[in-house]
Amino acid sequence: MIGALVERKVDFAIGAVGGWFQLFKYFSFSTPIQWIGVTSLAPKPELIPSWTIIFLMFSKPVWFVLIATFILCSLLLYVIPKVMNPNDPTTQSKDLSRCFLSVLASLLLLPAPLRRNRPSDVIFVVALLSFCLLVASIYISKIHSILAFPIFQPPIDTIYDLAVSEIPWNAPHEAWMYALVGTENPYVKKILTTFRVAPIPDLHTKANEGSEALVMAELNYGHYMVGTWVTAQNVENYRLMTEFIYFEYDTGYATKTWPMLDRFDYLTMWIRDACLYQYVELNEVYNYMDYWVETSIAHSRDHPPNELKPFVVEDITGGLIILGIGYLIAVVVFVLEIIIRFGRQRLLEE
Repeated sequence: MIGALVERKVDFAIGAVGGWFQLFKYFSFSTPIQWIGVTSLAPKPELIPSWTIIFLMFSKPVWFVLIATFILCSLLLYVIPKVMNPNDPTTQSKDLSRCFLSVLASLLLLPAPLRRNRPSDVIFVVALLSFCLLVASIYISKIHSILAFPIFQPPIDTIYDLAVSEIPWNAPHEAWMYALVGTENPYVKKILTTFRVAPIPDLHTKANEGSEALVMAELNYGHYMVGTWVTAQNVENYRLMTEFIYFEYDTGYATKTWPMLDRFDYLTMWIRDACLYQYVELNEVYNYMDYWVETSIAHSRDHPPNELKPFVVEDITGGLIILGIGYLIAVVVFVLEIIIRFGRQRLLEE
């Protein structure tokens, strides 16, 4: 189209091309004919495995504070009695593991043998139990409120989300990213590095996999323009972004000396006032687009129905992992104890 104008084969050309500033010194632009927004179909957020939710209730700093508090309180329960009563055989026989188990039981709201011999012991124990009760209550209330609804991974709705996710977004031609070249936005610069031009057969494969984003356009009157690689089957794997990557106004291009540009603008305004563009867009969508794809894209951000699901093994995977790790460590320590015991017996025999 641009080449035909440059070679003066035509005086006027129109297509799905916006008015670019770099071309204004060579051509004249008509008034905007239609608006088009370029966005992306991003992979739908997946469900977060239920066994990981128990670790997501608190942020990393909170878990660090809890672990540090647990270790500090256990050490205090072990050290203070030995310092205050160095000659008491009951305190000297108290091992560190019992102190750790006592603090752990307090965190789990279980009864635990804690010191209450001196006023300082009572104050320390009351503070520890109050802290454990508060933290456990907050944890239980949060996990009950969150487990009432399915929890999904963060969606990709904006340019920032697309940049942070670092997933590729694919298009059949590099022209889809020309409007972003030269931007100063750091997040747009980031997604330019993840833009991929894929052949049509590869786009069909990627659309069926549902792991990478696909470029698409939203037309002036709310319909969607997508490639044939998006079908009624694989469109269920995607979710429409809420933010446009960019948008532009399609215009007509004319040579600088074409005298009919004003007349063309006048007629296009009449056509717009008569809503004929809306009719043309609707007719094109009905003729060339898949109705189910259009409907699925329009409702892609709807929440799935909350169905009652039975308790499955995956829901207790977190507990099984903790139990397995504990058993594994116990077995390793048990083997070491046996080795140490036989070693001591051999030394005594010698």
